[in-house]
Amino acid sequence: MKCPFRKCKKQTSQASASVVDGKLVLSLPDASTPVVWQMDLDKTKASALEIISNDNQTEHKLGLKTPGGEKIEIATFDNMTYAKEGLISAADALKNAQGQIRPGAVAENNMHPTAYDQPQRRRGGKKWLWILLGIIGIFVALNIWASLSGIPPQGIAPPDAPAIENQAGVPMSADEFLRRQ
Repeated sequence: MKCPFRKCKKQTSQASASVVDGKLVLSLPDASTPVVWQMDLDKTKASALEIISNDNQTEHKLGLKTPGGEKIEIATFDNMTYAKEGLISAADALKNAQGQIRPGAVAENNMHPTAYDQPQRRRGGKKWLWILLGIIGIFVALNIWASLSGIPPQGIAPPDAPAIENQAGVPMSADEFLRRQ
């Protein structure tokens, strides 16, 4: 409807849209029933936002059409201008969402790949290899030091110690027994 007076204000929509943490968030306060709606861009592969008007052009529905043919109604508008503004807000938010859409959504929507899409190399393996080699090196160094310092391994008597024969069943005095201890 055109305004007959020059002082009439142009219809302006308060619709807004933004992409936050991989989700498209639409605020549509001009709808017949005001609504705030969100869509997870990670789970949406290729969907279309569209405006469907009834036969009388009195009711305009902003909706989402999925690849499976499912139609999801987002909001109903009495004015086509407000419905278009909601659609344009969503398009602008998606267009200006560089770096705000998660990498999974970028790959699924066949958009330009980003640096985040490249697989990350694991670098922790070399660190553990060096730690293991260090432990083995310390063990080998201690064994070499022990063999050069003359410390005999445990369980072997030094060669200058007298061999003690303990024969079972042979009588022995208490003094002799204590001397051998």
